Amino acid sequence: MNSSLRHIFGAALLVPLGFSPAVGQMRVLVTSVGYESPSLVAPVVQLSFVSASGTGMWTIGLAGYTLTASRITNHSPTLSTVFTAEVTPLNSNSSNYVYLGGARESALAFRDATVQLNVGLRVSRGDKRSRWGLEFRAIGLNESVSRLVDPSLASRWRDPYLGLQIAAKYSRVVSEEVLVGRWDGIKAAANVVGFAGAQPWW
Repeated sequence: MNSSLRHIFGAALLVPLGFSPAVGQMRVLVTSVGYESPSLVAPVVQLSFVSASGTGMWTIGLAGYTLTASRITNHSPTLSTVFTAEVTPLNSNSSNYVYLGGARESALAFRDATVQLNVGLRVSRGDKRSRWGLEFRAIGLNESVSRLVDPSLASRWRDPYLGLQIAAKYSRVVSEEVLVGRWDGIKAAANVVGFAGAQPWW
């Protein structure tokens, strides 16, 4: 998004929905709203189900126009598998907000709908204060693009893409306030993603 969105205001709410002995799950609801103008409001709703054993977690959520469902399965204290599905039926990648020279240019807006599937392996070590992790993901991506100013660009997105993501992160944190994105300590991350298809890119 453009720097004109620097005036975004947000409010967040964490609601523990309690523990259900019948199904052995902890349920937590997180909500947030991002506001830039009456025409640009981004709701965020995320509902998580954590198994009583702590070996698995389901998350379903909505962020703007993006619907997400994910499953994390912990096979050991250091090894997990991750599955994520994301669907954005309209205005994906902010296709209705295209900026030129710092100003929104409505004539450049286009239609974009995205479906993305991720399957990954996550390795992590450490404790609550100091942790490092590596993640490898295979990605299937399909962008349905139309109404481009230059129709020839649509050929780039005619077919799906297959990708590979490698991410690494390290954190050494004394304290953290998750909902406001504030912490005392050090966080570092690196991420590389590449896609093979009609026009490979990374």
